[in-house]
Amino acid sequence: MYTLKKDFEFLKEVLTEFCERQEFIDRLNTIEKTEITGWEIWLQVEFALFLQEHKRVAEWKREIRHSLDMRKSDYWNNASIDFYIRQKQARSFIPLEIKQNRNASSCIKSMSDDIKKFRNIKNSTC
Repeated sequence: MYTLKKDFEFLKEVLTEFCERQEFIDRLNTIEKTEITGWEIWLQVEFALFLQEHKRVAEWKREIRHSLDMRKSDYWNNASIDFYIRQKQARSFIPLEIKQNRNASSCIKSMSDDIKKFRNIKNSTC
């Protein structure tokens, strides 16, 4: 449980730093004002660039594909996780999935679907 809490705190700090940057806030305001849709990939690229320069991040990987255990999964053959992030002085990666949706209930449904899907990932390393 200690590792889970520590990983959560690390992710919270890194994501807070990322989201509090004025340039990022300005871009999100422009996206909202101009009603741009489908900006999740842009967000992931911006976050990847941020991670690349972050002093507490040792390594990161994006869109790592995993095979699913078909005994547990009805309709997916594989899944990918948006990010794996490894902090300095850590051996393991922290998975991070990013969701973007204007509708909160749709976003929560998508998150719930991902949880079900990722429970079926075959044991492997990223």
